[in-house]
Amino acid sequence: MEPKNRNSVSDPCSFQYRAPIDLEIDEIEIKNILLLGSCLANCLWMGLHTHLPTLRAKYKIDHLLINNIAPLPSKLPRPIQEYSFQIIQPPLRTVFPESFFLRCDYQDTKAAKKAFKQSVKLLELFLDNVLQYHRKYSLTTFITNFLVPQQNPLGRLFPKYDLRNIPFYVEELNRHLSALIEERNNLYLIDINEIAANFGRRYIQDDVLHISNHGSVVEDSDFAFDLRRIEKPTRFSKQNVLNTSGFIDAIIHEIITHYKIVRQHHSVKIVICDLDDTLWRGVLAEDGIHLVGLEGWPLGLLEALLVLKKRGILLAIASKNEEKLIIQKWPEIFGGHLRLDDFVVRKINWKEKAENIGEILNEVHLLSSSALFIDDNPLEREKVQLAFPEMRVLGANHYTLRKILLWAPELQVPQITHESHQRTESLRKRIPQAKQGMNISRKKFLDSLKLNMESLRIDSIEHPDFPRAYELLNKTNQFNTTGQRWRYEECRLFFEKKGFFDVFKVKDKFTNYGLVGIVVVKDYHLVQVVMSCRVVGLDLEKGMLVHVLNHANGHPLTANFIKTKSNLLCHTFFSDSGFLKNGKMWCYDPLSKKKSANHISVDTIPTCKGGKAHSGTA
Repeated sequence: MEPKNRNSVSDPCSFQYRAPIDLEIDEIEIKNILLLGSCLANCLWMGLHTHLPTLRAKYKIDHLLINNIAPLPSKLPRPIQEYSFQIIQPPLRTVFPESFFLRCDYQDTKAAKKAFKQSVKLLELFLDNVLQYHRKYSLTTFITNFLVPQQNPLGRLFPKYDLRNIPFYVEELNRHLSALIEERNNLYLIDINEIAANFGRRYIQDDVLHISNHGSVVEDSDFAFDLRRIEKPTRFSKQNVLNTSGFIDAIIHEIITHYKIVRQHHSVKIVICDLDDTLWRGVLAEDGIHLVGLEGWPLGLLEALLVLKKRGILLAIASKNEEKLIIQKWPEIFGGHLRLDDFVVRKINWKEKAENIGEILNEVHLLSSSALFIDDNPLEREKVQLAFPEMRVLGANHYTLRKILLWAPELQVPQITHESHQRTESLRKRIPQAKQGMNISRKKFLDSLKLNMESLRIDSIEHPDFPRAYELLNKTNQFNTTGQRWRYEECRLFFEKKGFFDVFKVKDKFTNYGLVGIVVVKDYHLVQVVMSCRVVGLDLEKGMLVHVLNHANGHPLTANFIKTKSNLLCHTFFSDSGFLKNGKMWCYDPLSKKKSANHISVDTIPTCKGGKAHSGTA
């Protein structure tokens, strides 16, 4: 799938500048939005209805005006589960009132420090009050920071990094706000101050007209009160070039982009690259290695690829080239900064790239819809696109590659877990194992791996392993018995109703895979079974199910299965495991022969303090 705006020139004033849509497949579903804030929040509310009219029909925005630390309404306009997320815009005036600076003596350095401590306290009180719905319902929440005034009102020659300088004061408040947000789960910062810097503060901010702590966008809202002046006034917007509407659109787009990242909407899991004229300028076999071939955009692209690897996104090579030459010259090309081992699979030969890419996807157990292919040759891109219609393809414009790779939401992640950090190394070890297994019997191969499965139960979003479980639930497509995607608030409600996740951490004699399996259970009903593609073929799903059956103590089990276009891997999972179909439900037949997984040893980690772990065989 070629990018949506591949022929367009990037407009720095476009609201999509910060979050490119080149990899977008479709728009994310949003139910309704709760918006809490003051003047700037009102601008956002108007923007959602005016500047992006296509969004208006899809969801409703409920705006609650908040100033100071007033109590929130106990009853919302609609049930909390009907909101996809809430946006909170803290008013700067609430935490930095005029009394803190208008009469402040410049010679009194202690006064500014004292005022800042009070501002921090007010900010903490404000957040404690306004996050009630987040605490109670785990509602996904986005908080905007404060717009930093453009200049020090005292003058250019006064100390910059001094709390008596109002812009620095506000910067420090932003830093403290960010730290408070990082302490909480499912709470995310929307950096509107950075967006304003991208767009140009002079076209947006109101501190050239209003008091320093108003902290909003410039507009003509009070023009009507000035019409009786001796000289007829001209609107401020007519005297200056403004782009407040573009700024508001950019904030809205940023929030929706954040939501896509949180939900991992159509995320890319592997980036497959060509080499010549893609990772460097020119053809290595013909042009050799020279600084001109690497300086500029190639080094920028190199950095972007390494950032993707840090995020847990796999890298691979599909290139028509002489592999021996590439291996020989590689250390000289990048000086050790980008290594061949950074790529989980390398297909460097003269076969068709579509064939090589098919092999890459098979080896890493990923769907083409989860892959991005980058190539400078339009013919190669076209052939790959024909072979894999759902694959996303880039390369027509090499000047946009770095920005798309770093900024597109489909290539970003909410957090970097231990499993994602180790993903490339884990898979690189796994692939040779799979090839080794072709030469001996399957039973001998599995027995030789010395597989160990550690099971534990998650029944709270506060559990330290919940972030990884949440990531796995929302990223797994192939071994996923329902395809359901979960929100934080849905997980919290599920746990409150006595549901739980049985999760499984796996290692063998070569690799520690980390948390790679989940069985979602409530009232002896298997709501969903999910397993990472990295461990497909090791029969771990059998061990997971045996563990659940053993802990059911003979109680009848039922299960859900919903066929999706991606979950072919588990179409026969329940029928092969002793379940019989009864209408839309699968019911376990206790008379059926229980599947064994004797090649896996299991350690059960207790959920309560003081319990003892026990070991056994699945």
